[in-house]
Amino acid sequence: MTIRRLINTLMALASLCTLTACYNYDREEPPQGRGEVYVQLRINVGSTTATDTRADDPMGGDDGNGREEGINNENKLHNVTLLLFKDLTSSTVEQTVVFGASELTQSGNTYETYPRKLTLDLGVYHVVALANLNPLSVSDFSGKTFRQVADMMTTQPWVNIGSNINDTDFFTMTSTNDVTITIARDPSDPTKGTYENPFVAGTLTIERLAARIDIDATGSQAGQDFVYDYKDATDNVVGTVTVKEIRALNLLNSGTYLLKHFSASGTADDVTFFDSEGTSPSQSKYVLDPNTTAKTAEGTPSSYYTSPMPVSVEGLAWATTPAQLTADKTVATGDDAGHKYFILAYAQENTLPPVASSDVDALLPKYATALAVHYTITEGATTTDHYDTYYLKHNNNSDMMRYSVVRNNIYRVTLVPPVKSGSAMTINIKVKKWDKFTHSTIYM
Repeated sequence: MTIRRLINTLMALASLCTLTACYNYDREEPPQGRGEVYVQLRINVGSTTATDTRADDPMGGDDGNGREEGINNENKLHNVTLLLFKDLTSSTVEQTVVFGASELTQSGNTYETYPRKLTLDLGVYHVVALANLNPLSVSDFSGKTFRQVADMMTTQPWVNIGSNINDTDFFTMTSTNDVTITIARDPSDPTKGTYENPFVAGTLTIERLAARIDIDATGSQAGQDFVYDYKDATDNVVGTVTVKEIRALNLLNSGTYLLKHFSASGTADDVTFFDSEGTSPSQSKYVLDPNTTAKTAEGTPSSYYTSPMPVSVEGLAWATTPAQLTADKTVATGDDAGHKYFILAYAQENTLPPVASSDVDALLPKYATALAVHYTITEGATTTDHYDTYYLKHNNNSDMMRYSVVRNNIYRVTLVPPVKSGSAMTINIKVKKWDKFTHSTIYM
């Protein structure tokens, strides 16, 4: 064999090894400029405190003494989509990476993706996470800036998969913060960027785009749900109060922003992202739903509400034979521990426009989310029907956030029965965080 033929043979063998297992560039070589590297992301839940919820008065909404874990379908993860940007001001999406539920591992409240091979330039990238996208797809993000992504809407951030509301599934979740990942050479660690030693992004937290309305079903008449003692002013039992039906009115159904929009002025001009609602009225900010700028004191309810407030709640088309109101859930945390409740509805963000306090009363029937309650009072042989309306409150202060419905919160409503010759039926609201994503086989 000539020297030339030997050289040619060795070169051919080297090429063959490159295409087979003789040499694994992906797992062994550190990045050299633009190239293929492995990256990994950590997602955290439960990292913020309950006081981050903008509610602080037990008579109109409070922090609920902690969080609620939700039910299984609410906690399922079907997919996670990561968006990488060079910056959050002008660059478009650099990479869109999708992980299935089987590509996550869990340790406590932290979830890690498997290492994923990407082709990237050296540098720093911002990472934003979106989970259970519906009906958006990966192609929807191509060529978009961060602000364009943040302004995108999902028209239904959950999916009703059965006739029972407890079957609702596919809850869309998005980042509450952005993190960075640095792709850089490390002379002291030549394996950095390989499968066994990937570049790791900072820890993200995510939240649902939905809110939830619960009704505390704990009655006091022979242990029956929604049957209460009717008492007089001196606490003597003189009859019963029976709740027949509850409706949620003015639920927004036109879609909600992928990322939460905060504004100090209530306009879209000074929007910020990954911020806090604030923990006192002086710190509170507007949370903008996509229809905020269209809401005015002079306006009329638009078609983007499920059931606009009627002139008379009594005039609602109540069921002739209402479904029996029962509950089979228990609450494991806070001062509701052991109480029974049921899920009345899921809701999207709904806010009032930035107006003077004097305009609030005119706006409430048009834009605030409300509960209509049909109940009867039985005293002796006499039964009377009552139809009342109650507005959901984020808090009970005279500030701009008080009638907002905000994502990832549970609005836990307790009915307080009326008193003979005294108060009418009232409600108490606890606004609780809702952020635990675990499941026996599907992690989030």
